This record gives sequence, C-alpha cells and structure tokens, in this order.
Amino acid sequence: MAKEITNNELAKMVKSGFDAVDKKFTEIDERFNKVDERFNKVDNDLEEVKSRVGNVVFRFEYDELKREQDKILKQNALMVKRIAALERKTQK
Repeated sequence: MAKEITNNELAKMVKSGFDAVDKKFTEIDERFNKVDERFNKVDNDLEEVKSRVGNVVFRFEYDELKREQDKILKQNALMVKRIAALERKTQK
C-alpha cells in the first residue's frame, strides 16, 4: 500500500529540491563570473594589441614610403649636380 506523506515531509522534499537547484545556480553564477573575468582580460588584451597595431607601419606602407624616399633622394642628387654645374659655369 502507498505510504502517506505528511505536509511537513512534503515541504522538506520540496525544500530539498529547491536547495539543490539553488546550489546549481550558485555554481553556474560562479562559472559565469569566471567567464566574465576571462572576457574582460581578452577585451583588455585586444585593446592593447589594437593600440600597438595602430602605431605600426605595415610592410606595404613601408615599401611605398621607401620608394618615394628613394625617388626624392635621386631628384635631390640631380639638383645638387645641376647646382654644382651652374656654380662652375658662373665661376668661369
């Protein structure tokens, strides 16, 4: 025959079930807090990387600037030669 359960026993069983659920939620909250901390660290690291990359000249930019510099240096050398030639002519 089925055992009869008193209201007190039923209340204890329900409370026990809720306590178990509360414990699980507490564990989940702790894990989420750890995940949040890790995401914050990743965000901070990403911001640091972005700030470093923002100050870096990329290779293609460097190559282009180097070509422009070489071009200017050649033009400058030609101008120096022309000035020197003009100075020689005017000294004669």
